[in-house]
Amino acid sequence: MLRAVIARELQAYWLSRYEALQSLAVFAVVVVLFPLGLDPEPTQLALIAPAVLWGSALLACVFGLETLFRQELRDGWLDQALTGRWPLPLLLAIKLAVHWLYSGAPICLAAGAAGLALGLSDAAAQVAMLSLLLGTPTLVGLGSVAAALTANLTGGAMLSALLVLPLYVPVLVFGASAITLAQAGQGAQAPLYLLGCLLLMTLMLAPLASAVALRAVSE
Repeated sequence: MLRAVIARELQAYWLSRYEALQSLAVFAVVVVLFPLGLDPEPTQLALIAPAVLWGSALLACVFGLETLFRQELRDGWLDQALTGRWPLPLLLAIKLAVHWLYSGAPICLAAGAAGLALGLSDAAAQVAMLSLLLGTPTLVGLGSVAAALTANLTGGAMLSALLVLPLYVPVLVFGASAITLAQAGQGAQAPLYLLGCLLLMTLMLAPLASAVALRAVSE
């Protein structure tokens, strides 16, 4: 049953929930430490807040992606998935959704408070949460493709980062632009719509691309 697959993934992440929540810790540490090297004046902090929030979210979301599929290759999960009744892209979509639930969702919830601490207005802090809600699944999806390509490589973190870094740029630009527009009192709908489009494309293509990459590295 598909419910058993979902329950397995949820249980696996729940058992290692403290490791999964390390992404939130990375986000919090970067947000807290970054302003310490700059002028603590509120107006200056508000200017850099969009870049700080999205840069921190990027580091937090890709944290741990290197080993996302490595254990599956070692314990035979991939071989079972390839011969099972459910399509591999569907199983990977479930795995990525659960991974985001434990790593990306807490970041989205914390972004509002982090934005207010950096001097954003209430409206801009809400847009920050919404932009990260749309953008962090895209970061996870794009990163999963690189993680699949380097799943059988030791120390492939740098290679993974180089593979997906150009793909991350539009997400960061649109996400930071939405917060900047909201902070200036302007409408942020355009970059949010673009983030939504990127999310839909990622939801459709990332599991398929990851499945193809995993099949290639498992042969």
